[in-house]
Amino acid sequence: MVLMPMAGQALTRVPARNLILFGFAVYTLAYFYTATHLNLGLSFGTNSWLRVIQVVAIPFVFISVTTAGYFGMPSEKSNQISGLINFVRNIGGSILISLTGAAITERGQFHANQLLKYVTPSSSIFQTQLRSLQDSLSGSFGPANANYLAQAQIYNRLQAQANLLAYVDVYFILCALSLLMIPLTLLLRRNDPKESAKNKVAVH
Repeated sequence: MVLMPMAGQALTRVPARNLILFGFAVYTLAYFYTATHLNLGLSFGTNSWLRVIQVVAIPFVFISVTTAGYFGMPSEKSNQISGLINFVRNIGGSILISLTGAAITERGQFHANQLLKYVTPSSSIFQTQLRSLQDSLSGSFGPANANYLAQAQIYNRLQAQANLLAYVDVYFILCALSLLMIPLTLLLRRNDPKESAKNKVAVH
C-alpha cells in the first residue's frame, strides 16, 4: 500500500525499464538474503521481515511491466493489451507456483534421503542422540515406549531439516532467475517519461 503510489510516481520520472531492472535487482538480493539466513530457529517476527523484503519489489516490477506493455502500441489496442497482460500474469503465476511447490517436494525428498545416510546404527552421533532422548522420555512414557518415541522425534527433526533445505534450494533458484531477468530487462524499449509529459502538455 505504501510502495504502490511511490512506484506510480517514479514512473513519471524514471523509464519503466529502469524500474523493472531495479525491481529484479531487489528480488535477487531479497531471495539471496532469505536463502542464506533461513533456519529452523527463526522467530515469527524475523520470518515476517524476510517476507517483507521479498515483496518490496512487487510494485516496481508489476506496475512498470504493465506500463511497458503499452509502449509503441496504438491506443485502440488497449483493451486487447490489457487482457493479454492479465492472462499471461495469471497463467505465469499459476505455473510458477506449481513449479516451486513441486521443486520443494522433490528437493525435500532428495535432502531427506541424503540425511538418512547419517541416521544409521553405526553412527555414534545418532546413537548418542537416541540414548539422550530415550533417557528424557523413559520417565514419562516408560522404557518400552521411549525407544520408539525417540526414533520418531529424530525422524521428525530430519524431515524438518530436509524441508528447510528444500526451501533454501528454491530461494536460490528464484535468486538465479531474478538475476537472469536483469540483463533481459535491457531488451525492453526505453521510454522517456519527461518527453511523454511534454507531449501531453503540447496536446492540451
